[in-house]
Amino acid sequence: MSYVQEQRKQMMLKKLQSNNELPLQDIQEIVSALQIASGNATGVGKIRGILQYLEHSPIHILSGHGVNKIINKFELAKLVQSLDKYIDITSDKDFKDYF
Repeated sequence: MSYVQEQRKQMMLKKLQSNNELPLQDIQEIVSALQIASGNATGVGKIRGILQYLEHSPIHILSGHGVNKIINKFELAKLVQSLDKYIDITSDKDFKDYF
């Protein structure tokens, strides 16, 4: 894991530990980061932080339509894929430690 990935992972863990909620916009920004080379390490690190947090506790995704509770890594993968059908974190080598 690169330094940037580890740093972003730790930042995401701290954020979720203080408040287990994320706006849907944050997830959309993470997905956007995964799509571009210069932001990939940031996106991967944040997803890893979310995945690690999900091992112990669910998170709430806030949107204009209400709150969506994500209770496991497969629900997170489904959410990410709903935002970009080409990103499948369940088979991506960057997330092999989680799936």
